[in-house]
Amino acid sequence: MRKLHPGITAKKVEKQYGNQSFIDNINKRIAEIREQKRIVQEDIVDRTEFTQKQVWNILSGINNTSVSSIEAVSNALEIHRGNYLNLTLK
Repeated sequence: MRKLHPGITAKKVEKQYGNQSFIDNINKRIAEIREQKRIVQEDIVDRTEFTQKQVWNILSGINNTSVSSIEAVSNALEIHRGNYLNLTLK
């Protein structure tokens, strides 16, 4: 389970953002790619020019990350943004 800021619960995040499991899946895939490529948070900060806190919020999944932020992280990881979106139609 991911670590949240004090006072923020997973239930509160899910209520605010709707489909938390989708966000969690994206974050899990980002973590896998980071591990494979040995890219640490500081590398993403340097490559995106986001603050350390912004990167932590994106990677921890406590924010409903914007598409432009996902694209910036994808560029920092040197992958196509679709590499961690496994979308299927129902």
